[in-house]
Amino acid sequence: MAIQADLARAVAPGFTGQGITIGTLSDSFATAPTPSTTASEDISNNDLPDGIEVLSEFAQPATDEGRAMMQIIHDLAPGAEQKFFTAFNGQAAFANGIRSLAAAGCDIIVDDVFFFAEPFFQNGLIAQAVNEVSAAGKPYFSAAGNSGRQSYESEFRFADGFTGLSGGPLHDFDPGPATDAFQSFTIPVGSAVTFVLQWDEPFFSVSGAPGCQSDIDIFLTGSGDGQFNVLTGAFSRNVNGDAVDIFTFTNNGTIDIDGQPGPDTEFNLAIEGLAGTPPNLMKILYINRGNFSVNEFDTQSSTLVGHANAQHAIAVAAAPFFQTPPFGSAIPQLESFSSPGGSALLFNDDGTRFVEPLETAQPRITSADGGNTTFFGQVINDGDSFPNFFGTSAAAPHAAAVAALMLESAGGPDSLTPAQLLTLLQQTAIDMETPGFDSGSGAGLIDAQSALRRIGESLFGDPLLADIFMDEDNQSWLNPNVWDNDNAPSPEFDYVLATVGNNIMRSSPQNQIAAGTADFPGNSLTVPSGTRFLLKQQSQTASINSGQGELILDGGQVSFGPNANGSPVLDLNDFHVTATSGNSLGIASSIRNNTATVNGRLTGPGDLLILLEDGGSSLTSNGVVAFAEVDEKGYTGKLTVQGRGSSGNAILDFNSDVDFTGGAALELIGKGTLKVDQALTFQASKLSDPVNGTVPPGVYSGVELEALGANYLNAGGTLTVLPEPSLEGFEFIKTDEAITQVNIAFSNLQPGLTYDLYRSTDLVTFDTLVDTATTEVPAFTFIDTQSPPAKAFYRLSSREEPEPN
Repeated sequence: MAIQADLARAVAPGFTGQGITIGTLSDSFATAPTPSTTASEDISNNDLPDGIEVLSEFAQPATDEGRAMMQIIHDLAPGAEQKFFTAFNGQAAFANGIRSLAAAGCDIIVDDVFFFAEPFFQNGLIAQAVNEVSAAGKPYFSAAGNSGRQSYESEFRFADGFTGLSGGPLHDFDPGPATDAFQSFTIPVGSAVTFVLQWDEPFFSVSGAPGCQSDIDIFLTGSGDGQFNVLTGAFSRNVNGDAVDIFTFTNNGTIDIDGQPGPDTEFNLAIEGLAGTPPNLMKILYINRGNFSVNEFDTQSSTLVGHANAQHAIAVAAAPFFQTPPFGSAIPQLESFSSPGGSALLFNDDGTRFVEPLETAQPRITSADGGNTTFFGQVINDGDSFPNFFGTSAAAPHAAAVAALMLESAGGPDSLTPAQLLTLLQQTAIDMETPGFDSGSGAGLIDAQSALRRIGESLFGDPLLADIFMDEDNQSWLNPNVWDNDNAPSPEFDYVLATVGNNIMRSSPQNQIAAGTADFPGNSLTVPSGTRFLLKQQSQTASINSGQGELILDGGQVSFGPNANGSPVLDLNDFHVTATSGNSLGIASSIRNNTATVNGRLTGPGDLLILLEDGGSSLTSNGVVAFAEVDEKGYTGKLTVQGRGSSGNAILDFNSDVDFTGGAALELIGKGTLKVDQALTFQASKLSDPVNGTVPPGVYSGVELEALGANYLNAGGTLTVLPEPSLEGFEFIKTDEAITQVNIAFSNLQPGLTYDLYRSTDLVTFDTLVDTATTEVPAFTFIDTQSPPAKAFYRLSSREEPEPN
């Protein structure tokens, strides 16, 4: 409920994750010694699905947290199949488990395990496996972690006058002019803390020799006698190994060295450098099990590290379900323990240092925790006796289950790439904390209902949509009763739609209007956000002002069908898309492999989603949307084509040659298909599909076109993908040591376009320097002689010259 999955399923009845398989990695599935319910009982009570495949189980007794995660998945996506692999047999086995789940047919993978020795500043074995399966099209969700901001970061500073156990220099924790070689902590009796120290060198266990070239030790002392009373620590030799030291301290109440009555609770941490160059960056994670607190020099740094911080992981933060909008919190609240991101990767997989730190922008999203399980968690006062499962370990499977609903609604496995799925989740998330993306909550709390609507709003029959309506009893557009006002449309009256919620106009059933044509006589018909223009049962033609008017799609929907069994036509002058988002053109499967034609010119700046409006596995018909003409210079938005169902394709067809080099883009999603029966031209950055991502430059026809994949229908045409302009080089000309001219050479400039070069000295305001005439050669050098500054920023942009009337 907190992430609206119940509402998503309510508005999309039948969507349960059917056809999607989710793999879970955690401690165990069924080895808990005395659980209140067993796995077989959970299956018989429908708390888990039948047919779970356990690829690898932990051999020792554990908590069965993996089974609890799988209960959450089943609650939200009861139709999804599930598999399990234990992550408790070491890092190499964990990485193997990720690959094994992908090889076993899992479409989505989720985990909640973190190894302390995973590299903080480099992709380890597990992170590399995460990136690998994500690149193969499997979205990977990982718990962000439950360490809050219990982390310390600093360069190594020499504490003058202090040496460690082995005579090496101690780190100065005080960043100011004073010196303090010890960081003070409070660790109450009965509490335990694991200290994990890493520093900015590559790991031998990841990238091989030479590995780490410095040696750092970390140890805990009593608060009375400082460094001379060492209680415990990590003293491994790191040279040619891994840049990590780990130790755990438990205050069992037997330590009393501070000179005060009673067991000690105040302790000091020290860091000693023994060999090699002192680190430029050290990071300590305090893994707290008890009421531990940092008394000084607390940097409160990121704790989201390891494979959850991989470039292609989807790390999930946690928000308690009772502090989300459905439970009265307009702004969802983040769990205080949820691990924030902000730890950049510093090294490639091969151990070479990045030129610039690689920011991974984790966590990506937030999901809810605190939901019920049958055996795992703690009972809270929420109106029932079931235990509640808290932590990012509970948030991650919630997000994975929502992803299963999204994949099913988009057409099944592989219908959305991991990047596309993540974009949908982030674009529809409810913002938290600071506006926009932040290191605690990512893009915000996922909203399953909004995410599924974004995939295709017409899939759900949204009750808030107002149909533009004309039925059999109101067969004439000129009847004022049709319009919910006193002004019937006419050539003199440009109709503006009435308020959302009024059913006011729909094209007539076939053969009810003379010559099978429903003609709206107004000069323009506007379809705003929240409104649908439904051409119901229209197998012939609906027109605006006898084909001379405009349909202005301003955030609304145009729908062909249902029951349009022939090849309907919308006849008009301009199909003008104005709003930046929300526009859709849908075709019902009842068109049955025929074509719905927009007999007019596509123009405008807005994006347009073209999709099949019937969802579910029963959809087997293709639907074709054809544009008779495209304003190549006037349409600058993005066309997104999306098919659904087991074999239903949404096919986009252009009835004339189209050159989209002026700015328009095309994205094919799932079973979205481009019919290539004309000469079609795109810039490389403006054409993408699920198989190729961005399509490489080239000329594609015949077998070359078919090799691009099933998203392209070879119908005898040619698809040309043009390379983007690229910078060839700079040349600075100086006079008396002052720059007097800058020559900037570009290649891959396209004939027919005008290129402008802009210059900025403040990186905000650009001054136009060059407005060159169209060139017929693929390269051109721009010359800046207008008193070039010592430093400047240049930008190249293209535009098309308007054609004379």
